[in-house]
Amino acid sequence: MSTLKRINKKKIIVLGNGFISQSILNYFKKNNKYLLFCLSKPNKNIKKIKGVKYLSSNDYKNIKKLCDIDFIINALGNINHSNFKTNSEYKIFDEHFNIPIKILKNMTISKITLFLQIGSIDEIDQLNKNRYHLTPYALSKNFFSNYLLTLKYNKFINAKIIYVNSVFGKKQKKDRFIPSVINSFLIKKIFIPTSPNQNRNFISSTEFVNAVHEILNKPNNFNDKIIIKSKHDYKIKDIVSY
Repeated sequence: MSTLKRINKKKIIVLGNGFISQSILNYFKKNNKYLLFCLSKPNKNIKKIKGVKYLSSNDYKNIKKLCDIDFIINALGNINHSNFKTNSEYKIFDEHFNIPIKILKNMTISKITLFLQIGSIDEIDQLNKNRYHLTPYALSKNFFSNYLLTLKYNKFINAKIIYVNSVFGKKQKKDRFIPSVINSFLIKKIFIPTSPNQNRNFISSTEFVNAVHEILNKPNNFNDKIIIKSKHDYKIKDIVSY
């Protein structure tokens, strides 16, 4: 009986181990319907979540053993708004394009495997303003998104692209905007934003993961490209003033 239950569990592969990946894994581990795997860059100090099997993103020998995959959720890489012709340009392209392609090529996937690419609104915002990308980050993420949709249209895999702006929540790096503001309040230090009039759309990691769960449950209810956002944009200075 226990073997049958295990076979019937859906298999979720999460790429990356940042706070968004951890939010996704913590959410789905509460539900006994899933087998959870996390593929992340080699890191001896990685904080592991109980019930999740961890693999290095370059451990292709064991990645090849992953089969019957229901869902892949890609949150690899870091937000980086560096300009072109900087030292970080190749690293950005590698993390957001080369590495996920290598992982995908070493997995046993089918046209019913659903790949959710967590993209950035920067990808589409920059194209709306200009036909070319302004940063290597937006370029490489959009490049991979288009690659995935090409695979979908050729029936190699199912794929959807999620666009999101500013997700905040537990285990987020302290140098991110909302954690910085909160930390300033805690130590009673004045926080002065560098771009006070910039509009941003913030959504909590809990709200974000709930939306991801809904997409996984009923993917046919959604378009290939999905924007997840809160109802309102806020000026940076208004967030700080609260």
